[in-house]
Amino acid sequence: VKDCEQIDSRIITLTIKAKIPIKIINIYAPTATDTEKEKEKFWERVAEATRTQGKKEIKVILGDWNTSFRNRRSGEEEILGTNILPDKTDQTDEKESNREKAIDLCNNINLRIMNTAERRTRKHTVTYRTINTSDKGKRKWDETQHRQIDFIAITKEHSKLMTNIKAD
Repeated sequence: VKDCEQIDSRIITLTIKAKIPIKIINIYAPTATDTEKEKEKFWERVAEATRTQGKKEIKVILGDWNTSFRNRRSGEEEILGTNILPDKTDQTDEKESNREKAIDLCNNINLRIMNTAERRTRKHTVTYRTINTSDKGKRKWDETQHRQIDFIAITKEHSKLMTNIKAD
């Protein structure tokens, strides 16, 4: 380990010494109910955390992005794969804001979101589940409450290093 730095309560970085240094940035993005200003500040700090001095490095951003990509739009083929869990709820403007900021970040620093790259079962795609309790106290899965909000992205030129990515 070369360096570990907590940027704030939502961002921490770990830099690993290697032939090509690896910078891992763990994030917890603001939720849909946070203000637009908080979201803008957060994504700016994430972008700052990706900046390097000198040597090239492998960048990995992972964690709770607090957004649903829902589908891949035109022009996003280099960022998002096709393994995107359709969100059965309405995409609010607040969630859409995080989506746009995440896509912009990936575009600006050349990242590919890897857990959308390979086809996976629903079980291995869902990263957030709400379990409802029936009137008899039994737990049951409510598929309308399944989400894909946690993602892992890596610099595109190093994307072949990541395989078999799935939620557990």
